[in-house]
Amino acid sequence: DGTLLASEIKGEGRRATSSGSEVKLKGLVEVVNRDANGKVVSIVVDGLTVAVEALTRFEGTLAVGASVEVKGILIDGVFLAAKIEADEEGEAGQEGQEGEGEDEDGDGDDGDQEASTLKIEGLIESIATTTEGIVGIRVNGVDVAIASTTDLKTDLQVGDSVEVRAVLREGAVVATKVEAEEAEQA
Repeated sequence: DGTLLASEIKGEGRRATSSGSEVKLKGLVEVVNRDANGKVVSIVVDGLTVAVEALTRFEGTLAVGASVEVKGILIDGVFLAAKIEADEEGEAGQEGQEGEGEDEDGDGDDGDQEASTLKIEGLIESIATTTEGIVGIRVNGVDVAIASTTDLKTDLQVGDSVEVRAVLREGAVVATKVEAEEAEQA
């Protein structure tokens, strides 16, 4: 009769669409929003609201104060989680802020937990410049500010495939590092 019976459905395929930019976020949970049935519908991580859907996978215990890593996509300014991983001890990012081991995640913030860290991979759609130089780029629909402290590992050109490490500061995505993504070769 043409009916298909699925044993497993994964929502990861939507990341390949041009309408969303794959993003990774690390930070502390401030709020867990639940519907009337107790199902998680969104969380707030360091001031950024993260939407949760039926296909979102959870690892660990999700609670206020938990240190989490969220992987998902940004579509029209909405962060939709594909996976939320909570640190069981709730201490990830709390240790190693001083001394060696700083900036282990390579985002250029030396363990600064004041701002959430993001990783965005995609194509540069536009570049904003002033007389001072490049001040911003748009990667897969996400506006990213380029600061004087941003570590630029490549000459930026529209159409380039890049990996951006960034932090959220006062609602803005600010790049800490931008580097070219190399095409995978066999």
